[in-house]
Amino acid sequence: MGSSGINAEYMGSSGINAEYMGSSGINAEYMGSSGINAEYMGSSGINAEYMGSSGINAEYMGKIGVGTALHEDDDEGARASLRIFVNAEEDDDVGVSAVGDACELIEAFLDLEEPKLTWKMIDFISKDDITELLLSYLSRMKKGGAIDESLVAQVDYQNAIAPDLVFDRSADKVARRMKMSYALMKLLGDSSTECVKSFLLLKIIRIVDHALSVFHPNSRGNAFHACYILDNTMNSWPKSFFSTLDKGLPKELFRCMLFRGLHRATAQEFLINLLSFQGSTKLPPEFKEIKKGLVNLVNSWEFMEHVVSTVGSGKVEDEVASGYCSFLREFFTKCATEPDAVVFVEGKEQVIVDTLIDAIADVDQTRTARQRTPAAGILNQHKSHPC
Repeated sequence: MGSSGINAEYMGSSGINAEYMGSSGINAEYMGSSGINAEYMGSSGINAEYMGSSGINAEYMGKIGVGTALHEDDDEGARASLRIFVNAEEDDDVGVSAVGDACELIEAFLDLEEPKLTWKMIDFISKDDITELLLSYLSRMKKGGAIDESLVAQVDYQNAIAPDLVFDRSADKVARRMKMSYALMKLLGDSSTECVKSFLLLKIIRIVDHALSVFHPNSRGNAFHACYILDNTMNSWPKSFFSTLDKGLPKELFRCMLFRGLHRATAQEFLINLLSFQGSTKLPPEFKEIKKGLVNLVNSWEFMEHVVSTVGSGKVEDEVASGYCSFLREFFTKCATEPDAVVFVEGKEQVIVDTLIDAIADVDQTRTARQRTPAAGILNQHKSHPC
């Protein structure tokens, strides 16, 4: 591979990946000087005890990740204010911290009709500061904000969940940013070339960080593009991907995605793919334990309780409720055949049923037909295919 040194662990066209040759399971496959912090020793997930046995419990609604409700006296204007319209003024200042002519060079590259990654280009974008610049066209944080631990403190899980972004594609600045994000999605979403796969492995932590940060409230990034890259990275390097998600900043941003952005774009599909992921026979035996550990971590966040309470709540936007409904519907289709996912419903069946019945009955008359009807469908599906 010349002097790049990027692909030292990846074993070329033989199909024998060095990622699968180790036993640590925590990005041990890349030990070079890229600056990747393989430890990412973040704090453990919040494992609050679920406080009740039926319906949407008042005690539970005050816990982390379940601040989905608007206030009782919020009017239609307050609800509408949740939606963010990304216009030229609202758009981010991506690239403002670029070094020298790097920003101009990256934009010229992404602006090409069909940009392609070569080994020479990989050498260039693998420099840490250039990697951050390139990926900022995906994450698109307002005011060029850094993707670091400070983002976690900015998430208020008690606020109402906002609907997906609406982009003003008629604005030249917005359209140009969107084009560059799309070009980056195509580049990192194509793992048919070894140079792209090597870059995904080399920078997997930062790629995951930037893609997941799209679901942060301060991002103006495109969630479709982020999910596409996440899905391809998972399929390209499953062991490293799953190991990355359960520690440090990736873990916290993953939680933000699940609790604040599961209704956006194809996030539900990505999570279903993750939960049902089996991989190939080339995966090492320890992969099952790595995946099981990640599933247990998500379960410790009381994720399913959050999903069900969001679906059953009458104080979320239709778009939000519909997105979480879509996930729940697909989840119940998968969980009957996926042993790893059973942990999300074991011992919680009555809570799920009672909450869905509350939503369908709508005694307080706070739910729309678009929220009641899917809840009825999910309840029927759950009873037909119990896990």
